[in-house]
Amino acid sequence: MNKLLVLAKNKETYFIKKLIKELGHQRVILYNPWKDHGPSEFTNILVRTSGIYGDSKDLDFLHQAKVPILNPLSSLEIFRSKSSQYKFFDLAHHPCALWCSIKEKDFLNWQTDLFLVKPDFGQGGWGIEVLSGAALNNWIKEKKIKGDLSWIIQPYLKASEYRVFFIGDERFFLKRMSSGKNVAANFAADGEARLVKLPEHLTDMVEKLIKTSQAYYGAIDLLDHAKGPVFLELNVVPGIEQLEALTHHNIIQILVSAKFFCQQS
Repeated sequence: MNKLLVLAKNKETYFIKKLIKELGHQRVILYNPWKDHGPSEFTNILVRTSGIYGDSKDLDFLHQAKVPILNPLSSLEIFRSKSSQYKFFDLAHHPCALWCSIKEKDFLNWQTDLFLVKPDFGQGGWGIEVLSGAALNNWIKEKKIKGDLSWIIQPYLKASEYRVFFIGDERFFLKRMSSGKNVAANFAADGEARLVKLPEHLTDMVEKLIKTSQAYYGAIDLLDHAKGPVFLELNVVPGIEQLEALTHHNIIQILVSAKFFCQQS
């Protein structure tokens, strides 16, 4: 029987539980490249790891794999960190807010009173804060003293935020709102969302990013700012709990029905 190898450090997530429920235990191999021994034979790989774990053991394993990977390895590498994907946005002419790493001082020339700081490797809205100029300087000093330099700085932009979840040709559009307790509108940070129709002026830029990313599925976050829309992030290992709750669709079933998984049946 053909089996699907799932790369995951946390094997108890909603996504993985739904995946096993859909495919069955006998057709799914869960593999933690930081802990487990080499897996037995498998046909395809589904990746549920990211850069938040601090090293690239998962990518090292994928580079040696001789089977199809979802998402493609190139997409997993580009969108693994904020800095790598922002560089991709710049090179591919996708609209993106100004940004710099904590090691740079580009922000001194930005015309803004508030700054957004976020971890270069992060998920679920963890670590995101809005700071004044004075607070930012103190924050940078503290991070440098700790040797914690994997952070991104951007001007704080207040605008309508959307998430576009895509699987192949399927599209789901959410308008996202923060809880008031957190800056981030992420579901994990108690953010709220509702299903909407994406404004027409955002459609072409979203489709262009999906195409150039080469990802088969993912979630795009963007701001519809008065001075022009900008991308915040493309997450190539997104969660689905909020999306399933809002749509009442079996998102895992849509995913495993993809051409990539046909040999799993």
